[in-house]
Amino acid sequence: MNQNKNDLLFHELVGMDLEEISRAYGLNPDLNKSKARLTNVASRMVESVKDEVERLRMESGKPELSIRTINLTEKGRPKELMSLDTIDFLEWVEKPWEESQVYRRFKETVFVLLTFRTDKQGRTIFIGDKLWSMSEKELEGSVKRFWRQVKETTEEGIVITPVQQKTKVVVKNNLPKQDENRILHAKTKASNAADLCSLPDGRAITKQGYWFNASYISDLVKDLHGRKTIIRTKKEGSRTELEAGQVAAIQSDLTEDGYAIEDFVDIIRRTVPSYDKRRLTAADAELLGYRVDDQLAVRLRYPNSTAYLEQLIFANDYVRTEQHRVLRTDIAGRLLKNLERHARLILLDKGFYITDRCLSRAGVSEKDISDYRETIESYVAKDEFFTLASLRKDGFTHPLEEIGFEDLFYESILLRVGVLKSLRIGKSNVFVKSLKKPDADSFMEWLMGEEGILSIEELQSKASVLLASEIAEDDLITIVNRSNRHYSREFEKVYSSHDAYLDSIYE
Repeated sequence: MNQNKNDLLFHELVGMDLEEISRAYGLNPDLNKSKARLTNVASRMVESVKDEVERLRMESGKPELSIRTINLTEKGRPKELMSLDTIDFLEWVEKPWEESQVYRRFKETVFVLLTFRTDKQGRTIFIGDKLWSMSEKELEGSVKRFWRQVKETTEEGIVITPVQQKTKVVVKNNLPKQDENRILHAKTKASNAADLCSLPDGRAITKQGYWFNASYISDLVKDLHGRKTIIRTKKEGSRTELEAGQVAAIQSDLTEDGYAIEDFVDIIRRTVPSYDKRRLTAADAELLGYRVDDQLAVRLRYPNSTAYLEQLIFANDYVRTEQHRVLRTDIAGRLLKNLERHARLILLDKGFYITDRCLSRAGVSEKDISDYRETIESYVAKDEFFTLASLRKDGFTHPLEEIGFEDLFYESILLRVGVLKSLRIGKSNVFVKSLKKPDADSFMEWLMGEEGILSIEELQSKASVLLASEIAEDDLITIVNRSNRHYSREFEKVYSSHDAYLDSIYE
């Protein structure tokens, strides 16, 4: 094995495959098959040398250190692009270059690049790690040009174009692509088409991020790819150690179609007391009639965990995550959020959803839901706070409200990404039409108006009239204290500022 001077932390792992490294750091390779498998292994690797990582960060003179994994093909091209950050379009147009998101990212960060290569046999081999930070020339050159192009495109109004591609519609835009900049390009960073963010002009766009170009990633680690790496491990298949009698006994205890991995292992342990998560293999699971991933074991008739979870979620009109342990796993949480974005589920309360099966029977479509929100967006004035109760008091009506769902249903529609934003006050959601997320200051500015001093009773009465709902005194005091207003418990009054409070005393 040729050791390279860039092997800072893990030179002893060079040439080992991902499965062996997984085992070395306490991960079961048969349970580490998701897209995040490299990240999972990298996290364990870095945790084992965290003191050394901190030393490297301090020596670099940078406040931030970022660990990134790169997986190359045999030809040295990255199998996946490297995502940096989600683009905050509002910040991008408001802040100057030296205060921008992208400038701070590269000016303040040193990267440790953990580099792997996957061969034709499917083995993913670790080929080395290196420390890297962006040069001033690149930062002030290609990166600044990218920042300026995104800024100007956003200010002019991003062109969003739906394009029909065979069986689906793909939404394209005119943000910079890989062939327009040597280092960076803009690309969607959303989990699906319904994962949106706001633009300065009030429109919504699928979340975008800035990413390294494939050619730039290749250049960053071409020294690691170009050297000779001796492969030190052989690819092995998954093995089983369960005996026929044990399999029959375990199967008699397996009554559910799906289990959280920990529960699945606990059931096996009833028959094989020494069994643990590290011993679980895909071959063991298959022998028992299940397939496994990092979080779930599901019966073989399901092609994957997602198919099983969807069957479980849509079995009834309503679903509560507390009803089944598998619905409280991370993979289920991500799926529930995804289904919620696509309006296949509507969140009614924490862990409690209504399914589109119920909505369909009530005659409610995604178009109806979108129309409800869009109608309210057009109805309300900018920067004016409101509640569902105040809308109705003001005379707002919509056919969707005639169905008579609980307010939680209608509020959940307004909580989607768009020009309507929400502020939580106590147990209530207060909404506002704004490009920026509201805070205590913006709410108190709206509520107090030109009034310099109001008693807490007057303020509570004013809120009750404007929002058509009661706000508890304690909740109102909490929001006042979070703002730049001043609340005097002694006088039970709210002042426009602490200085105004002091002036009133001296007067």
